[in-house]
Amino acid sequence: MRTTLAKLDSSRLTLNESAWLRCQAAVELKDRGDYDRAREVMRPFWQKFGERPELEGLNPPMAAEVLLHVGILTRWIGSKNQISDAQDVAKDLISESITLFESLGDPLRVAAARARYAARRTKSPAAARSPIARSVPEIRTTTWPASG
Repeated sequence: MRTTLAKLDSSRLTLNESAWLRCQAAVELKDRGDYDRAREVMRPFWQKFGERPELEGLNPPMAAEVLLHVGILTRWIGSKNQISDAQDVAKDLISESITLFESLGDPLRVAAARARYAARRTKSPAAARSPIARSVPEIRTTTWPASG
C-alpha cells in the first residue's frame, strides 16, 4: 500500500498511470475502511461526491476503470453516511463502466464490473464479500489497462 501511494508522488507518471495507481490505492484504502483517504486519493479525477468523475485525457480503458472505482467508492461512502441517492449514482457509474468495457471487448473487466454491480444491487455488505466479488481484486491487479 505504501508503495502504491509513494508512486503517486512521481511527476513522471502519465495521466493514465496516475489514474491506475489512484484506483488501486483507493480500493485498498476502502477495503481497510478508510473511506476519507480513498476519496482523497481519487480527488484529481473526482472533485465532488455524487458527481461524475473527470475523464478528459484518459484513454478509454482507464476512463472505464475510473468510472468503476468511483462507483465502488460512491456505494460504500454513501452506505456508510446514509446518503439517499448514492446507490443510484453508484449504479449509474458502474453501469457506464460496464458499457465502456463491453465496447472495448474486455470480458475480464466486464465480469469484474458486473460483480461489483451485483454486489451493489443487493445492498448487502455480505454480497461484496461473496466469492465472485472477492475474485475482483485478483482480476483487477492481474491486468494493466492499455497505457497512453
